[in-house]
Amino acid sequence: MAGRINRATVERVRERADLVELVSARTGQVRQVGPRAMARCPFHDEKTASFSIEPAQKLYHCFGCGVSGDVFKFVMELEACEFPEAVERLAERYGVPIEYEELSHKEAEELDREKKIERLLEETCAYYERVLVDSPEAEVARAYLAERKLGPELIKHWRIGFAPDAWDRVVNGALKKGYTPADLLAAGVASEGRQGPIDRLRGRIVFPLFDGRGRVRGFAGRVLPGVEGPKYINSPEGPYFHKGKLLYGLHHARGPIAKAGRAVIVEGYTDVIALHEVGVQEAVASMGTSLTEEQLTELRRLAATLVLAFDADQAGQDAALRGMRLAEQKGFEVRIVPLPAGQDPAEIAASGKEAVETALNGSVSVLAFLINRALQQREQDGVDAVYAQVRSILSSAPPTPDRARQVRRVADVLRLDKELESRLTRGARVGVPVSEDGALNRARKRLDQRTRIEREFLAACLALPADAPTALDLTADALVEPVHLTLVPWVRERVAGNAAEAPAGAEDVVAELYALSARFDPAAGDVPDLEAAEAALQELMLQIQLRAADDEIGPLRGRVEDGSASADELRRLAVLQREVESLRAELRNSSFDS
Repeated sequence: MAGRINRATVERVRERADLVELVSARTGQVRQVGPRAMARCPFHDEKTASFSIEPAQKLYHCFGCGVSGDVFKFVMELEACEFPEAVERLAERYGVPIEYEELSHKEAEELDREKKIERLLEETCAYYERVLVDSPEAEVARAYLAERKLGPELIKHWRIGFAPDAWDRVVNGALKKGYTPADLLAAGVASEGRQGPIDRLRGRIVFPLFDGRGRVRGFAGRVLPGVEGPKYINSPEGPYFHKGKLLYGLHHARGPIAKAGRAVIVEGYTDVIALHEVGVQEAVASMGTSLTEEQLTELRRLAATLVLAFDADQAGQDAALRGMRLAEQKGFEVRIVPLPAGQDPAEIAASGKEAVETALNGSVSVLAFLINRALQQREQDGVDAVYAQVRSILSSAPPTPDRARQVRRVADVLRLDKELESRLTRGARVGVPVSEDGALNRARKRLDQRTRIEREFLAACLALPADAPTALDLTADALVEPVHLTLVPWVRERVAGNAAEAPAGAEDVVAELYALSARFDPAAGDVPDLEAAEAALQELMLQIQLRAADDEIGPLRGRVEDGSASADELRRLAVLQREVESLRAELRNSSFDS
């Protein structure tokens, strides 16, 4: 039986595919700049071309939004498909015959099983849709949806359905088609009853839950108004449904999110539908949970900004708080929409797009959200308790204009004198979790800067093959980022003129290196001449070596201070300190702005 596409086919497709042509088909004109090409980015709106293409290597990197990858990832991201499908689409486009590897008997059985469950989920979804549209027993559901402004077109677009109030409609229909009880349980459309499987959803409005490719992975059943029971019943967690990996509406929102450069995150299914209806099509839902790492990883491929619009109740704010901390750790810019009490995004959308945009434009930073939340408790908790809380938040935050604004606001609201105001950003941090988050943010900021310098160093080596061997000999041991260490041998091969395959998992970084290397290439116009490019490489080497020396000095100083340093360590510390002073002097004399 045919299985995985074999490696030879993948390489033939990679060789035949024309990334410049693919980008041009999406964005229009592509401009050649030396060995590279530049275009407007297909992943976000921009007026000037910042999307760099390496035609020979079939790699891309956008200096505007940061996306990067190879020709297969380009298709996967823009067309919302997995790797095998991307290979198949490119093979068809460029006339490459596809050869498959034979699967083992066990692998073939697993693949057949997965496809069978996918068919069952799709057929069940279609059944629920028919019941909602045609069945008299769905009359109450249709009336409720109409009251919520969900008309026939929206119902069809989002494939909303109704599960009849019976024990075995889905089960019996599926069994007649040849599905087994085990299939029904694995798909999550049935539960185990006393005498066999029974329908899991009964008498409920059904929202299908799709993955990013638009495949049905599960269902959420909403109770009808006036009926007792949980508001929602979801498909159970299992091999085919993982709620924490899905974002409701992502299959419709992928393009709009990439184009807008942001994702609007809400809690409920009807919130997403209402926002899409008024034109905010970059909205998705975390489905009642705080954002998970898997959801954020999916979003990070599309945008760098998240706008969280959760309900104004305490539970909604707590969910937003958990999600925004994790999002910031993932490198997102996070904004919070403080919704009016008692309103959800769907209710605001009922007033039209202008009302929604007004709410979104009123979004605040994470720091402002935390400060607002604390200040709202001053009547209940007292000024002293609130002062301690905001001091914890502000002293953990990095020194930015936003922090300065929040300090002034706290001082005004709490009517602080200059001494108390000055203490808001220093000392005596209470509230350990917030303090830990602040420390993590600052450490991550330092790490990001170091990663950037190391990456630019490797890119400069690619651009300056005559200087690269010596530069790598002097500096490679000072690199700390694991992916950069794995790439050093690859860079050596490339600057020697040898063909070399990038280490597995480093393809995106390689794409970025090729794009960044234009900055150090006089032919591309970013540096005036070879001398300036070599000066830039030298400065990057100095910065990396300085950080490596600082890394070694820290522990040595600690041992000196506690009296445990040996004579050799004292001598080593003195040598390092002289080296640091020398490196800093060289950096001060450097003129290239990295």
